Amino acid sequence: MLFYEQGHIKPIAPVKYFDAAHVEDAMRYMQKGSHIGKIVVTFPEDPMELEATTHSRDLVLRPDVSYLSIGGLGGLGRSIASWMVEKGARHLIFFSRSAGTVTSEDPYIKELAARGCSVQTFSGSVSNLSDVKSVVSSAAKPIAGVLQASMVLSVSNTFLQLFNTLLTWTFSLGRCVG
Repeated sequence: MLFYEQGHIKPIAPVKYFDAAHVEDAMRYMQKGSHIGKIVVTFPEDPMELEATTHSRDLVLRPDVSYLSIGGLGGLGRSIASWMVEKGARHLIFFSRSAGTVTSEDPYIKELAARGCSVQTFSGSVSNLSDVKSVVSSAAKPIAGVLQASMVLSVSNTFLQLFNTLLTWTFSLGRCVG
């Protein structure tokens, strides 16, 4: 405090003020990276003076890439995949131990195709690095997203076993997709 009182330490200057109603301008000013000093956003005495917006952007998935679903051929996974197609996804990949038994004649796969979505199915285990590499290299389009939708139902699984399985999946996918 002594250095401040003696004038050796001074407040940061210059100070650029922005009203809270113009916080976007403050962020853009800061984003330029050419400012010197401090940026201060001031709020009005009455918070009701600020306009509240409830604008939220709708999710739009890219039609030029693939989305990989680990598992996802059960009821919940199919619902999520259908929702992804509604949001713009046009290339889905299903990868699970049972995906190899699903053919292009499957009613759900036909439904997705009728909606303009191409589907690839691969049988294998996400905990097997060579299976994961095979799926990634066989993808028709680059993979832009991964959905972990597999599930193992077993009464004997402990939390530690499930955690170890998740770590194995994460390790295998991270090496191939990340």
